Amino acid sequence: CRDHQADPSRARCTILRGGGYAHSVKPVDAFKGVPMPSLKGGGQSKTTFASTADKRYQAMLAIIQKGSRDALAVPRIDMPTAIPIAGQSRMLVPPDVPESTQGLKVRLDREGVAHLSWDRSAAVIGLNAEIYRSDKPRFAPTPQTLLAETPLFVFRDDTVKPGARVYYAVVLKNSKSRSNPAYVALEFPLNSDDKEVE
Repeated sequence: CRDHQADPSRARCTILRGGGYAHSVKPVDAFKGVPMPSLKGGGQSKTTFASTADKRYQAMLAIIQKGSRDALAVPRIDMPTAIPIAGQSRMLVPPDVPESTQGLKVRLDREGVAHLSWDRSAAVIGLNAEIYRSDKPRFAPTPQTLLAETPLFVFRDDTVKPGARVYYAVVLKNSKSRSNPAYVALEFPLNSDDKEVE
């Protein structure tokens, strides 16, 4: 490097070599190479980094290395270390599991279908939810009471029988841990009208 002002005529690249952006399709001739002007003299020679032991070099290198680690921790599918998962564009690293599901609600529609929903936020996106159903309150979730597993924040239960009071439990989980179950009860009236029971 030399300690003098940069020569604007020696810019390595410009936008379309025209200094502006063009919303159009251009022929190949529009991108012909441009001869680089010769280097002008002047200014004192200046060494940016005397060696890789330079403190500024090491500080910059640490930033770059951290960025690399952070990017590879949650890589896109076309990046090194990514594990292909069907239907996902990137390898998602699930967040920590909360103590329990928040905002659990159930609504019965006019067709007798139960609609469950719970809070959707960045804190739980990437976790799977297990939905359980029983005729007993505060029941312990088991494989026998498991209805479904979903990565969504809603569930539609069209197998519930009319005239019964049923209880649902939702458990959030990742590959390592599970939340405590959150419960909600649904009264199933004979003349069902849209209602929400929390």
